[in-house]
Amino acid sequence: MKALFLLLYLFLFLSVFKSQTFLDSKHYLVDSIAINSITNEELILIDSCIDQYYIENNDTAKINAINTIVSESWNVNVWPKYNDWVLDVSNKNLKEVKEEKLINYYRLITSQCYNNKGYHLETTDNQPKALEYYFKALKLLRILKDDKNAAYILLNIGSIYDDFGDLIKSLEYYNKALSSFTKTDDKAGIAAAYNNLGMTYADLKDYTTAMKYYKKALVIQDDLADKYNLATTYGNIGNINFATGKTEEALINYQKSLELSRQNKNYQGIGTNLSQKAKCYFELGDYNTSLKLNLEALHIRDSINHKSGIAYTHISLSEIYLETNKIQLALSYGEKALSEAKTLGYPALIASSSKLLSQIYEKLNKTSKAFELYKLHIKMRDSLQNENIQKQKIEQEISFVFEKKQELFQERVARQNEDNQKRYNKKIENEKQEIEKQQIISYFIASGLFIVSVFFVFIFNRLKVSRKQTETIEKQKLIVEEQKLTLENTHSELNSSIDYAKYLQDALLPDIQVIKNSFSDSFILNKPKNIVSGDFYWFKNKNNVKYIAVADCTGHGVPGAMVSVVCSNALDRALTEFNLTSPSAILGKAKEIITDTLSKNGKGLKDGMDIVLCAFSEGKVYFSGAINPFWLVRKTKNITPFQKENCTILTSENKELALIEYKSIRRNVGFSYDLEEIPFKEYVLELCPEDAIYLFSDGYVDQFGGEKVKKFKQLAFKKLLLGINHFPMEKQNETIDTTFEKWKGDLFQVDDVCVLGLRP
Repeated sequence: MKALFLLLYLFLFLSVFKSQTFLDSKHYLVDSIAINSITNEELILIDSCIDQYYIENNDTAKINAINTIVSESWNVNVWPKYNDWVLDVSNKNLKEVKEEKLINYYRLITSQCYNNKGYHLETTDNQPKALEYYFKALKLLRILKDDKNAAYILLNIGSIYDDFGDLIKSLEYYNKALSSFTKTDDKAGIAAAYNNLGMTYADLKDYTTAMKYYKKALVIQDDLADKYNLATTYGNIGNINFATGKTEEALINYQKSLELSRQNKNYQGIGTNLSQKAKCYFELGDYNTSLKLNLEALHIRDSINHKSGIAYTHISLSEIYLETNKIQLALSYGEKALSEAKTLGYPALIASSSKLLSQIYEKLNKTSKAFELYKLHIKMRDSLQNENIQKQKIEQEISFVFEKKQELFQERVARQNEDNQKRYNKKIENEKQEIEKQQIISYFIASGLFIVSVFFVFIFNRLKVSRKQTETIEKQKLIVEEQKLTLENTHSELNSSIDYAKYLQDALLPDIQVIKNSFSDSFILNKPKNIVSGDFYWFKNKNNVKYIAVADCTGHGVPGAMVSVVCSNALDRALTEFNLTSPSAILGKAKEIITDTLSKNGKGLKDGMDIVLCAFSEGKVYFSGAINPFWLVRKTKNITPFQKENCTILTSENKELALIEYKSIRRNVGFSYDLEEIPFKEYVLELCPEDAIYLFSDGYVDQFGGEKVKKFKQLAFKKLLLGINHFPMEKQNETIDTTFEKWKGDLFQVDDVCVLGLRP
């Protein structure tokens, strides 16, 4: 018994010790990151970036390595600390560097850090300080003349003014941002501006206008597959459904938002949607489900220290316990909510929690306490009514500004009409004068007919001259026909040259039969837009390792084909001349070769290729890519935990098959504007029986067609591949080609198409 007690004590001691272990601040650069506050995946991300930091030799590369943690992590115990580290280093270097290019680089990085800091402060309910950092970021971006990123800061500033209740300024900044996004055709930015405008009109209870903006945002975000902002918009639409009594519709939209927030690991969004769903179930009288959802929301909000969210959840829990007659629990959560509301200084929270506590104390027969809290509720309610009056004034002011603009527009139209009338009157006067002139001319013509007859002999002589002119025209016609014939011959020679270029390009491509013999089953669909193609497929077998790739070069036609020769040669050299073996290393060296080749003679051509490169060896595939994704179709039962956590997965209708998408880095193999390049990611995958791999350029999914003349898109292509996966590869090739031609119909092909499928 004593030994058991000692073992239990030792276990508890080790648990406490482990729970208080922090990452080594000397190695990890920042302090106070508790190991138990991060997941294994987050630790892998941090370790890989820290390792890269110690490998790099210059400051910009080191900053880029650490900035990857800031951009990729959502853990509030991690990314804000590294953001502060990047901000400190950037500010220090900004004071020391002299080169203009580096100064602008550090200005951009500093502005990003200021924006991140503002976002973090905003989510922790420190709006005044957040606004300060947003303006700092905006100032730097104005210096850089970076209107695109500045527009996103304008949105953030508008959001803060919305929180302050200054809706005039909020709308001003939102409309400035929308104008900027429209000029640059930034679809994601336009959608974000629509969403924020919708929230402002929802605050004004103009739900019709708000819903109009939300639906505009939804269309764009769905087209962009922007899951993070789609989650926000679905949640906002749910809020309007709930406010207008459409509780069932609200639940559907909150669920959509919740699923997307979980995919994005957006914990604040998860907490908000759980809380909103809980409200719906409370409204429907399902208190058990509402309680369960609120407790889950509270756990999430506690983990990210979302103070206002915690207070709202405590109010909801208190309401549930009051409704189910669990008075002590209702009292406990109500008092927590009131204390938190007073700390935050939010009148609406104080009003709600004090009214709720007043009802609880009345149930407990503590009338004096109930009366005291009710007085507090009345005080806060009056304050909120004043705010509502202010909102009404703002709404009237907005209406006044709009009416004023309408008046100015009408005045401008009236002036335009007046100018048009003057021009019309002048035209009538001119026509009148022209008629009088014609009458005078008619008199002269009548008188001149006699004179014309006198000059008949002269006219006869002119006819002789005309005959000579006709002969000259006939000679010129012969010359034009000769030139036409020369042009046709030139065109024929040009077509012959392009046909020969096609013959040369086909000769450079690997033999399809060799590829078929190297894999158990495979196909290649290669459809150039114009005879020769900027897309190409590449295959090598070296030391029993089979390398295969599909690449999409800049441009199409003859220019694209020329770039494809440079890119294909770069891959050959990286593999054979430099003896590189891993796909990521081959792509890195190919990028250097392509950039060097296209930069000779000071031309600085900005070309390259989007690609996925695979290496098959001993039952495994190693792959790396740039822009283009790697798609794997396998049985659902064989999906790995890594794929569930890190990949986008689409299952077939019968749930037996899944298409798993590995994303590549958003940089091509070639020219880049970035000072420091993000290294190519490399994945390794243990192959399973019946696995199918697909590599492709973007020409197939970008083809316009169908009844509504829209792009085919990746989702439709994924569903097509899942539906035909049971066919042999050659049959799949026929189906993919037939589907493409049927979709395209009579429309022209917009880009080169190359699709490769194989079973290892």
